Amino acid sequence: MILQAVLEELSELGYGALTIESAARRAGVGKATIYRHWPDKIALIADASKLLQQQRDPKLVTGSPREKLERVLRHVADVVADSPFSSCLPALIEGAERDRAVRRFHHRFQAEARKPTIELISRGIATGEFPHRIDPEIAAFALPAPSSFVD
Repeated sequence: MILQAVLEELSELGYGALTIESAARRAGVGKATIYRHWPDKIALIADASKLLQQQRDPKLVTGSPREKLERVLRHVADVVADSPFSSCLPALIEGAERDRAVRRFHHRFQAEARKPTIELISRGIATGEFPHRIDPEIAAFALPAPSSFVD
């Protein structure tokens, strides 16, 4: 409820206008409730982003690395086309331009999000599905990697 309110506020107001007070008001809780769990706005946004990621991750229990990667790419296209994440992204970019802490959060978040894709590509190289000349880190950087895709 609180994390959903944060995503809605971020999407509608932007990073600069999002406050603990506005998120608390939208969630129907006191700001003290939020501060008991999150020390600041960035921590709140980080947890909201993680929750959104977990809710929308594609299920990759079965399939070869190539099939899983194809599922990941379809998932990314769906997320970009229509999701709370896509509506929050401009606000995070705006925040990162103005605030070094947001920029650091965004870089860490993206680096963590790429790790499972790197692992998936590495598995595909090990099984011979992907050419050995591929660098998993470069490939994962080139591909969108919004969530933890590996089972």
